[in-house]
Parts: sequence; C-alpha cells; structure tokens
Amino acid sequence: MKGWIVVGISGVTCGGKTTLAAMLQKSITGSVVLSQDEFFREEYSDKHEMIPELQHANWESLSSIDWNNLMTKLSELKSHEPPSGNPLIIVEGHLIFNYLPLLQIFDKKYFLILSKEECWERRRVRMYSPPDPPGYFDMCVWPMYLKNKKEIEENVMGIDFTVGYPKYGLSAFQLQEYPDLSVGFGQWWNAHKRSLPFCNCDWNWVQNVKGYRNI
Repeated sequence: MKGWIVVGISGVTCGGKTTLAAMLQKSITGSVVLSQDEFFREEYSDKHEMIPELQHANWESLSSIDWNNLMTKLSELKSHEPPSGNPLIIVEGHLIFNYLPLLQIFDKKYFLILSKEECWERRRVRMYSPPDPPGYFDMCVWPMYLKNKKEIEENVMGIDFTVGYPKYGLSAFQLQEYPDLSVGFGQWWNAHKRSLPFCNCDWNWVQNVKGYRNI
C-alpha cells in the first residue's frame, strides 16, 4: 500500500502528545506533524463557549478550535505525494477524537492518560496564552477531560489507550535541548508497546521503520 499513514494522538492535557508526535516525526523520515493547537480561535472570538464564573473561554471545548481550517490543512497534506519510505501524518491534540469528521481519516488512534494529580503537577507550571485563571483546572480542564474521554470511550472504536509520556511537557522546538530524550522515549515506547501497536515492535522498529506498511 502506498501513501501516507495518518496517526492521531490525543489525550489528557500535558500528557506528552506533542513530545510523542515530535519523536515519531524525528524518527520516521518524511513524517509531518499537524497540531490542533495551531487552530485555536482568537482569544476574543465570538465562537467561544464562555465560563461566566471565571470570565474565561472554555479552551477544552470543540468550539475553541477552527475545525474547518484544520481539515483544509490536513486535506492539503494528504494531497501531496509522500516522500519515499513510510511517512506518517501525525495529528495531535486533546479534542481530535471528539470531532467526528476526523475519525474516519485516522489509520491509528492513540490516547494518552494521566492521573489527576500528575496532570495538575504538569499543568500548573505551564505558561498559556491567555493564562489559566485560578480555578480553571478544577472547574473546567479536568471535568472536560473526563467528559471528552467518556464520549470517545462510548462512541469511538479502535483507540489504543496508554499512560502518558513521562517527560514534563516538552514542546517540539525544545527537543534539541534534551539529547537523552530519544533514549527515554525508547524506554517508554518499549514499556507501552502493547498499547502502541503499529506492529508488534520495539524501539528498534521505530528507528528502522523502512519497509513497514502493516497496519
């Protein structure tokens, strides 16, 4: 089979979605990443659902994303002839499995989970624009995560759930600052390969993926 493999990586905030996507892109030649976060609406868009108690937009809701633009960009990527090898289009974001038109596009779907305590420890040191107001995590972030997760558990087939990547929230552009990250990722991959089955593979496969088409 020729063509792109389209992989969706979703899950809890600060669970390692961007890190996992970036490591896959780095490891599999020709792969590209499409981040849902690039399509957040402007802060004062009238499309947002607001949280009156916090006077803050609900960034955990489907309404916070310009899905039309995301779908247009994804279609554009898929329309291009993939480079040689077996490249991935990796779509990552915390709401991608709750947006129905995306689901039939993915060849594989992965969902990263964390405990509430671990999630908060990571989230509280993150800087967002706009910043989280006091109470936003408990009032919105965690309840919406549970709601969105329950929705996909009940309605979406073929999602592999796994524990989130153990590094603290590294963005793609920061990866070069952590030369040991590929080692850490390899250990994480092998520990969780049961739930990340592109094939029955270990980290050596990720580093030597030439010829793979078996999904």
